[in-house]
Amino acid sequence: MLRLWSMKRYLSRSLLIIVSVVYILIIADVVVNYLKHPFYLYQTDLVNFLTGAKIIAKGMPVDLYNNETQLIYQNIITDPNIRNIPLPFRNIPLMGLVYVPFTYVSLKTATMCIFAINIGMFIALNKIFENKVWKKSMNWEFWVVVLLFWPFIATLLAGQYMGLMLIIITAIYFSLKGNRHFLTGVLTSLLWMRPQLILMLPFLFTYVRNKKTFSSGFFVSTLFIFLVNVFISDISTLAKYPKFVMSVENTFFEERISRITSVYFLFKDMFPSLAGINLMIINMVLYLFLFAIFHKRTKHLSLEINFIVIILTTVLFSIHVLSHDQLLLLIPIYLIIPFGKTTFSNYFKNKPLCLLYFAPFINLLGVPIVATLMLIVALFCFLFPENNQALNINSNRHFH
Repeated sequence: MLRLWSMKRYLSRSLLIIVSVVYILIIADVVVNYLKHPFYLYQTDLVNFLTGAKIIAKGMPVDLYNNETQLIYQNIITDPNIRNIPLPFRNIPLMGLVYVPFTYVSLKTATMCIFAINIGMFIALNKIFENKVWKKSMNWEFWVVVLLFWPFIATLLAGQYMGLMLIIITAIYFSLKGNRHFLTGVLTSLLWMRPQLILMLPFLFTYVRNKKTFSSGFFVSTLFIFLVNVFISDISTLAKYPKFVMSVENTFFEERISRITSVYFLFKDMFPSLAGINLMIINMVLYLFLFAIFHKRTKHLSLEINFIVIILTTVLFSIHVLSHDQLLLLIPIYLIIPFGKTTFSNYFKNKPLCLLYFAPFINLLGVPIVATLMLIVALFCFLFPENNQALNINSNRHFH
């Protein structure tokens, strides 16, 4: 019996080593090829953020959502690499304003600055969890696992601002934990900076006890954000925003279908003949169905599991979810990470944790259907944690 146990342990460790080596090699190959690309700097998402910022800085905010204007200013940023079609700026004017300071330096310098800021936010996030949740410093094995999380690497490579959104969502979690409902509402309004994340709103509203205070914080802050956007541009420009976003979403993301993880694109991939409007209806119906389940289950779940469900639902039902968008999964990973021996083998024994960690990697390999299904399975593991021993153990350890 002891010999059989030793053999099983040996095989498990060998498999873990093989999987880890393959994972690291594939990630390393993707990163090296990405950085070796001669036009790397001109293809990052930072270019489209700077495009919006440049238009605002030059006093042309009324043309913020005009393709021709975006192309003109984008070519100034990417000179001498001239584009025929712009990487579209699809954000609210406020986000363009945030990037204005970076328009006064070269694209390379701006890229390095954003890289450093994202690293700083990542360090701050980990310090917050170390002090408020884990109550201890994590060992080197933990840091290896986190630093090799593909969405984290993708965010750094793309020059995205998901680090900022991660901090905001973490702040929402701690405001919920402290029953600071007005602050929760204010922080939730900041999700307008990445409109697809506003899908969290109905779930957060359902969860909070003092809905009136939460709503006051949300609407007051939303009104302020709206007025800031009007001040930056004007009402007519903001009115063009939804139509502009829908037009570029339909063309820009059609080319990226093999890299998008969401329920919408799951059905699009499985039933390519379905029209876009039908896919939207299916997506909305399933979102509302899940919301109904959440409404019924929320009182039976801890704050941590409720919050994980909210994040997973948002990731799954956003119309498009690229690798950097999946950085949001880092919060659920941080909330369920084992508090016993923080070793590689312990991490991989936790099935929900594995699903969250490896789904983005499977998506990177070009199998978004499998990645989406992995996240759906994980979602239901959290909705019904009493059926999952790993979550029960974690719950007893550090869920409140």
